[in-house]
Parts: sequence; C-alpha cells; structure tokens
Amino acid sequence: MNNENYDYLSEQVKMTGFGEALESLLKEKMASGEAEFSLGHQIRYGEKQMDFNLNFSKSKTQDNYFFNSYDATLTKPGETVSNRFYTDSRVTAKEAFNLLEGRSVEKKYNRHEKITDGDKVSYKPIKDSTYNTWLKLDFNDADSNGNFKLDKLSFDMEKKLDGLPIKQLLNDDDRAALINSLKKGNLHTVTFDINGENVTRMISANPRSREIGIYDQQGSPVKEVKQAAPKADVSKEAKQGEKKSNAENVKNTAKKKAGAKQRVR
Repeated sequence: MNNENYDYLSEQVKMTGFGEALESLLKEKMASGEAEFSLGHQIRYGEKQMDFNLNFSKSKTQDNYFFNSYDATLTKPGETVSNRFYTDSRVTAKEAFNLLEGRSVEKKYNRHEKITDGDKVSYKPIKDSTYNTWLKLDFNDADSNGNFKLDKLSFDMEKKLDGLPIKQLLNDDDRAALINSLKKGNLHTVTFDINGENVTRMISANPRSREIGIYDQQGSPVKEVKQAAPKADVSKEAKQGEKKSNAENVKNTAKKKAGAKQRVR
C-alpha cells in the first residue's frame, strides 16, 4: 500500500467533512488492492439523517487510489432525496445536506485554460485566477442516473443583507460569522429589530430569486420584514417643549407688567 497516498486520501476525506472515523477502514480497503470500493458513513442533523457512500478507484498505472465522488441521501419525515457529488466540486458533507434541503452554497473555484493536443482536450488551472459562484440543485433537471443538475448562480448576498434590520450585522464578529454560515448554505437564526422589538427569525441565501429567505421558528416563510422606523427622541422633544413653554411664559409675564405700568400712569 502507498502510505503517502493513504495520508493524502485520509486528509481529503477529513476536509470533505467526514472526520477521522473512516481512516482504519480506508487503510484496510487500500491494502486489499481492490480496483474499486465504497465506504459508508452516516450523520444526523436533528430529526434528519444523511447516509453517504464514498467512492474510491485505483489507478490503472500506479499504486494510487482516487477519492472520486460520494453519494448522499437525505432522509427526513415523509421524504427521501439523493444525489452524487464529485470531489472536484469541493462540496462538503454539511454543504451536501444543505443543497439537498433546497438551499444554496457559495464556492470559490479556479478558472481553467483549455488546452488542445490533437484529439485530446484538457484544462489547466490559471494561476491566481479564481471566481465565486453560488451552487443550487435543480430538482426539475436530473440526468439518466437520477443526479440533479448543479446550477451556478451569481448573487450579491451582502448587499441584500444590509437592507435588513438584523442586529447581528451591527457587530463585526457576528456579521462575519453570519455571512460565513449563509455561504455554507446554513439556515441561520438571527434577531430582527422590528418597530423597536426583538423578533427571532431564521434566514438563508436565495440566489435564484436574488433575495434573503426569511422564516419563522417553525420554518414557515415570512413574506415581508419592514425596516424599523426610527424612534422619536422623547427627552429632546420634551426639552424643546419646555423651552417653548418657558419662553411663552416669560413673554406673557412681560406683557402683563407692561400693561400694569400703563394703568398706573
């Protein structure tokens, strides 16, 4: 067995979100020399369950294995949905869960240069040339194997966020954590300032409609959240009223004194 290849693959599996639980089984399968094999894994998110099969194949020319893809199946009350994710998409296990839930994930990819050599076509990464894109599964467009098309969408999420009265946006650390969570496709709990009251909502990024999805604690969509109206400065208004009243009293007193002097004369 190629130990360097094993170290690389175990790290790749770990970085894809499957932790270290599969390391011993991975080593066992690689040592067996099988041409292809799969490793099963399971993760629960509350009442929802994700079942994974990680797919590996051996090089035909070298003593190396490749982690090619993984099959993910989401099971929740009344529904089961599956899809295959290829490792070159760099979609993690949790991001696969979020995509199967119908949400979107932002990823950064390298741009590639097309290279043609006779009948052979290959793509070479362009150094220091990257782009960000949002991924979303199109459940209405599946291939012959039942795998859904992974759409790439553009979306200025931060601009949309800044138009909402969310308290977490007022603190730099909270803002960064919120943005990072939404980019991973999470449904994130936030606090809205609505007419001076704190209201708990859940939000997610929705690039397809170019909006921020807003939901109540039960997960039902909230159609509209209005920007909180600015509070009146009661103390300032009171002071202004008091000043005005005092000025009027002084003015009236001066008139009375003037009238009294005229009567005395």
